[in-house]
Amino acid sequence: MDDFSMVNGIFAVVVLLLGAGLGFYTQRRQAAEARREDLRARLRQERVDAYCDFGSALRAYRRAQIHRWRSGNSDTGEASTSAESARDAAAGALFRVQLLASDSSVSEPAVTALKDMNTFREANSSDQFERTRNMTDARIRAFTAAARSELDPHVSQRLDTLVQPASTD
Repeated sequence: MDDFSMVNGIFAVVVLLLGAGLGFYTQRRQAAEARREDLRARLRQERVDAYCDFGSALRAYRRAQIHRWRSGNSDTGEASTSAESARDAAAGALFRVQLLASDSSVSEPAVTALKDMNTFREANSSDQFERTRNMTDARIRAFTAAARSELDPHVSQRLDTLVQPASTD
């Protein structure tokens, strides 16, 4: 009977240790998964913020370039200063996009959109100006589409409200 009690005691300790070890392993795995999910959610939110900020900065730069062109396309004056400030803000926002984008499918349309905003300066006629207006609007939309494809469906609504169809800028 003594041997039987001893075996039962050893068996109970082994089962207890296995249960504790399994519980510890499961908790560690769940905690690691929770940390990964938290990091994914934070990165997604950072991307949403960066992409929205860049889209807003592009729109502001586009409006400033349109105003500059309609003001005589001069390198001096309030319109020029406003365009330069808007360009600097867009360039700063682009830097965040480039840091956070998962690949070039988002950063390349962003770079192209910002670069093409400078083509307003080359417009010598109203027709050229309209083509440039349409082209820059298309570039912003291309960036928005690329950003949307990287983000989850819930973000699409926020981006849609940010980047409205072209107005009579």
